[in-house]
Amino acid sequence: MRSRLNPKHSGFTLAELLVALTLLGIIATFGISKVLTTMQYRDYKYRVQMAAALISSAYTKYREDNQVTGAFKPSDLIPYLNYASLDTSGTLVDYHYTTSSSAACNNTKPCVVLHNGARIRFYDDESFGQVAPGYAVIFQVDPDGVLTDNTTNNNGKMIELYLYATNGRVATRGEITNPTYSNATSRTPDSVYIPPWFSWD
Repeated sequence: MRSRLNPKHSGFTLAELLVALTLLGIIATFGISKVLTTMQYRDYKYRVQMAAALISSAYTKYREDNQVTGAFKPSDLIPYLNYASLDTSGTLVDYHYTTSSSAACNNTKPCVVLHNGARIRFYDDESFGQVAPGYAVIFQVDPDGVLTDNTTNNNGKMIELYLYATNGRVATRGEITNPTYSNATSRTPDSVYIPPWFSWD
């Protein structure tokens, strides 16, 4: 005996298929965007961690060759760093995470471009001041090495890293000793300077 197909249940209509495809497209758009953002933030975190490791290693090498004094400035490490190029041309990079302003790579605050594209800016306005516990200098790390378009991406991505004179420890502003000194000023820990995508783990 031949069975008859019910025409009401023979398949999806064109309208139903179009609605389903539209919904899938919307879900994919938001899902892919979130995945891409997560991957980008993971890359930024990795680049900052690499910069911190380079700074720490360079300071170890510097101490093997030199007597560290209170006059030590961040750019004293340049000969001990592995980098792609030195930039003093005035290139603008992000200032730090909490502000939309910019900072220049110039003769007084040079930058090195790392092989992964990140830039380390040497904050030479300050020196250790003393080689004693709690004294540190500042390195500014922009993980993608370019100035953020503040009209679309909000604040910058640069993170301040503090290198301590006595033990070579590298810390973010949120993790510094309270207080941390340089030749010019003192600072206290402030986690607002750490973007939500960064951690050491």
